[in-house]
Amino acid sequence: MKKSAKAAVCFAAALICAWGAAAEQLEIIDDVRMRAEPIDSAPVVSVAVKGAVVPLLDEHGSWYKIEFKGAQGWIYNKHAKSARPKAGDIFTKQDASMLPPSAPLDDEEEEADQVKYVQVIKDNTMILEYLDPYAPFLYKANKGDWFVLVYEGPSWCNVVYKDTTGWVRRTSVEILDAQPAKADIVVEQAKTLFIALLALGIVVLVVSGIVTYRHIQADRKRKIYVQKNVLLLAKESKHVQYMLTNSTTTLERCFSEIGFSVNVVKDSVTARNIIEGSMPDLILVDWNFETAILAKIDNLFARMALSAAPHFLFYNVPDPATVPPSKALAHVNLLGITVSDRDIFQVVTPLIVHQAEVEHSSKNTQGLQRCALEGEIAGGNLLEVLQFIEIGSKTGCLMVETRGPFGLIYFGDGRITYAAAKGDNGEPTYGVEGVYAILNQPAGKFRFITNKQPKAANLNLPTLSVLMEWTKNKDEAHR
Repeated sequence: MKKSAKAAVCFAAALICAWGAAAEQLEIIDDVRMRAEPIDSAPVVSVAVKGAVVPLLDEHGSWYKIEFKGAQGWIYNKHAKSARPKAGDIFTKQDASMLPPSAPLDDEEEEADQVKYVQVIKDNTMILEYLDPYAPFLYKANKGDWFVLVYEGPSWCNVVYKDTTGWVRRTSVEILDAQPAKADIVVEQAKTLFIALLALGIVVLVVSGIVTYRHIQADRKRKIYVQKNVLLLAKESKHVQYMLTNSTTTLERCFSEIGFSVNVVKDSVTARNIIEGSMPDLILVDWNFETAILAKIDNLFARMALSAAPHFLFYNVPDPATVPPSKALAHVNLLGITVSDRDIFQVVTPLIVHQAEVEHSSKNTQGLQRCALEGEIAGGNLLEVLQFIEIGSKTGCLMVETRGPFGLIYFGDGRITYAAAKGDNGEPTYGVEGVYAILNQPAGKFRFITNKQPKAANLNLPTLSVLMEWTKNKDEAHR
């Protein structure tokens, strides 16, 4: 009998403990912010979503302390209800009427705890891991996606994504007071799909016309724009080695890639007619084109008595050191049998600037090395710096100041990998336009820091090709 009574007491105690444990569960009835302290001004630590069942850890006035997905925080008790009835909930209506009425929340508390939402209004909107434009992204959202809003700033919003929070640009989302209806999202997605299909149909209809138009205008554009021309005297193609990729290409393709117009001829009569009719900017000559080719060209230009002779580049020269200097040609460069793109760029880079700037850049390498680290923009120094970076395959950051910080260009092995500058209206401009904005500055200071790399890249272009395009645009603007 005593054993039975003792067992009954233990069973009752276990039942009471189980009832009490089960009673300490809450069901969230609204999406609600969880705060670090039981006050309205406390920072938000997370957002508990509607329908979640969470443990009740503590109570303080009209606040509950809960735990949701590893985060602990305080919420107003009006946003949760017992998942199972507690002893205090088992009241009759008469019992409930005897309880003192709970104090209503004032308007400030209601507004402070009201959950808002953001809806994405642009496709490919990045939800970033932390507040930094270069931060890794948690999710690439599409137009119509929505999230619970944690914090709204002037430029960025903090939103809930899965079991964490992320940051999104304010201009990419719309703030909502209520969760968007699913039907509205479906209609919006259907509209977006219809517009996309319509746009694709229009593109398909006009693409052939655009291609035809471009072919028609190609010759006209070549006449309008100032472009560097190359005359290549060779009976067979010459292969050039790319230093960065260790691959090869033809000599004419190498020049075409950096913006030159290439004309290949295989006999001396045609070459002479071209030279007399329209003088090219650069003449490439295979040393094996004819016997004593340098002397023949020297005599030809001596008879022509030109005020300014073009640049000459002879390649396949067995021993450039043994070749005597030219009598009539002022600009002659000799390359051996093995030719790389770096050898070509060292010769070609000065051709992309105006003649006055070319003369200014005829300093020795030591002077170029000094000005390439820090100096004034005026006097063509900035162009010298870019030539120095291109020729030397430098890696680093070129920072430019006018009245204040104006822009910067990052380089990797002589190639431009990132550029940003202030635009005409004060707004930032990036990429190639950022390089142009920096090159167009008439005065200021620059500083080149070696071995400095950007967090992200927005370009991957040869410095020489960018300078070629900038020079072409500058010449066209002054016509």
